[in-house]
Amino acid sequence: MSFVGRTGCGKTTIIKLILSLYNNFEGNILLNNIDKEVYDLKSYRQLFGTVLQDETLLNDTIQKNIDPTHSHTISKIREAAKLACLDEDVMNRMPSKYNTEIGDNGRNLSGGQRQRVAIARALLTNPKVIILDEGTSQLDVSTEREIFNNLKKKNITIIAVTHKLSTTTISDCVYVLKKGKIIAHGKHEKLMQNNRYYSDFFR
Repeated sequence: MSFVGRTGCGKTTIIKLILSLYNNFEGNILLNNIDKEVYDLKSYRQLFGTVLQDETLLNDTIQKNIDPTHSHTISKIREAAKLACLDEDVMNRMPSKYNTEIGDNGRNLSGGQRQRVAIARALLTNPKVIILDEGTSQLDVSTEREIFNNLKKKNITIIAVTHKLSTTTISDCVYVLKKGKIIAHGKHEKLMQNNRYYSDFFR
């Protein structure tokens, strides 16, 4: 699913509510029809992986950025990298493959490569849900689509906050926010036809 809306409409607030960073609200948040309050907080948050638009990277190797706690095997790291489209074709172009130093906050990588490293890191813990808060903003359309397809094959739920048309077109459901309220939801094509606010957003 995707959340779309102008700056300040409440997208980030929804993400914080989902992640149980805000708890002063009315209503219920359900995960697989189970109220989140049933879970203990640590177990609940472990169900999620989160990628921000400007995710902080370490001045270290690609491998250590994907696995900063050094607690996973190289095969697990490569599996996460493959899901994030950092496959062998990409890694073979790196000077030292997974041991390539990426520089301060990933300055030796392109914007899209930095986001793929961040996505791989989020996937390493096998989350049930991945939240992409503009987390694919610097990816080209084909790479973004391939990553989404990879995640769907693994039955990983995707929640995307986005301003990208390409993200909404591949989302099962788009929620349109305005001034803190969801004013419409549905498939991208239907919203383009039936919701002026949404269609104007992409013009």
